[in-house]
Amino acid sequence: MHKNSGRLRYLDGFRGLAILLVVFYHYCGPVYSGLVRYNAGVLSPIVAHGWVGVQLFFMISGFVILMTLEKCSAFGTFLYRRWLRLFPVMLIATAVVFLFNATTDLPGPHVTHQWFNIIPGLTFITPSILHAVSHVDFKSMDAVFWTLYTEAGFYVVFGICYFKFDWRVATAVLVVLALVTTFGRPVLTMLGVPPLLTRGIEPLEWLNMQLYSWLASGAMFWKARENDDLRLFAKAVLLAIGTALIQVNTIPLQWSDRAALILVALAFTAAQVSPALQVMLDSPIPAFFGYISYPLYLLHNEIGVSIITYGNAASSPLSPIVVVGGTFLAATVFAWLVTVYGEGPVRRGITTAIARLSLVPLTGRPVETR
Repeated sequence: MHKNSGRLRYLDGFRGLAILLVVFYHYCGPVYSGLVRYNAGVLSPIVAHGWVGVQLFFMISGFVILMTLEKCSAFGTFLYRRWLRLFPVMLIATAVVFLFNATTDLPGPHVTHQWFNIIPGLTFITPSILHAVSHVDFKSMDAVFWTLYTEAGFYVVFGICYFKFDWRVATAVLVVLALVTTFGRPVLTMLGVPPLLTRGIEPLEWLNMQLYSWLASGAMFWKARENDDLRLFAKAVLLAIGTALIQVNTIPLQWSDRAALILVALAFTAAQVSPALQVMLDSPIPAFFGYISYPLYLLHNEIGVSIITYGNAASSPLSPIVVVGGTFLAATVFAWLVTVYGEGPVRRGITTAIARLSLVPLTGRPVETR
């Protein structure tokens, strides 16, 4: 393993790769096939598996969140810094998507138009939990927000276990939760447990905890790198590949899906040991998209798919390259504007307001983990 000091810049490139996979999966892949009739031509096999960009994001998150925890003195400090890192862009994205849906009549995913559905995104609480507590039929303002609910649950579980015990226990808890979520319901059903009791697995499913082992493998990769521990590195590799082999999804996974997941695990593994790959990932294009990946992720889907759906209407003379390419370019520019001119001012406004309320010190800024 190759260690260097300071920022691990190749992670930005991985974020860039992950967001490009996800964006083009939504714009040209099968997920919105009823709305978007374009395909990626010779790149279709790659685009059709672009959803694995989410697993790559989770591996990166597990890696950097353990780094962040090691820089925090208490769970409350860690949670505040993560909230302050994520909330400003989520606030902007929620407002933009809400206003877009409220003021346009374009065809598209349109999960919701109701104002109270801003609450899941702004609280980072999955609609299923809010519905269970309030009996109100909450929905996400945008379907892609689900990963943020999973991230938030991860922060709470991993953070508490880290400060209460240590990183080993915290990582083990993630793996156990992933296994219980993956196999709990079928095992209990096989054992003849009444359906009412098997519903005890549902809260874990609401938070997609079957994906927590991706986060655990990322954390293990960080500790292996930090301690130059080859045995731990091998365990991280095996966990990532094992997760790829057992992952369940809302639809049955084919062999090509498993292969794509394994490829994600192997690519992340290779980047830990290959300086050449790290240099490649740190090149301008992937690094740029990594820099804007968070706002681009939150803003590309609802608005972008709606514009593409409108553009590819039968009466439209615009070519697929113009419609998809133009939408992608517009989303990229907007995400860059949010990153450069929106995120910072909103965060400073929040910290100033909180400081005036004497809730936390003004110096409680987020640890940078882009």
